[in-house]
Amino acid sequence: MNLGFGSKKMQKSARNVGKMLRKRWNEVSEYDIDDVLELFGLQRMPRPTSRFLSALGLVLGGAAVGVAIGMMLSPPSRRSYPHVQTPSHRAQPHQPVGAP
Repeated sequence: MNLGFGSKKMQKSARNVGKMLRKRWNEVSEYDIDDVLELFGLQRMPRPTSRFLSALGLVLGGAAVGVAIGMMLSPPSRRSYPHVQTPSHRAQPHQPVGAP
């Protein structure tokens, strides 16, 4: 039964359909669930765990910055710089080792 299509014409049409389907699939694959929800005026709610983890990250990041600033602004220890005379060092009289 011949429908009036030659084999070459059918092969060309099949290739064109394949190209068109690949092109459409690439266009459709760029969409995600958020795009479909936005079409209806909806949006996804963030999960409570993601909210908690982001808040925890902010708190830990702030603590790390605070510790770093505190260490930079703190005075040096006497062990690191024994030759530095601090006000508390000058206030104490010098006592020999082993003296009562």
